[in-house]
Amino acid sequence: MPLKIERLRAEQPAIGNLVRELRPALNLSQKKLADELGTTFATINRWANGHATPSGLALKQI
Repeated sequence: MPLKIERLRAEQPAIGNLVRELRPALNLSQKKLADELGTTFATINRWANGHATPSGLALKQI
């Protein structure tokens, strides 16, 4: 497995935790956060559950 993919997989739980902690702190639902970031509820849900990693641009916006 390429090093970049391994690193992203290692970071997924931390990013998921960030999304799960950030939303309530900002008083945002997953849908509202998705709207703010220009993405979908399903994408936010995948990030929060560690099934996907946001792009670099999305990480900057977060």
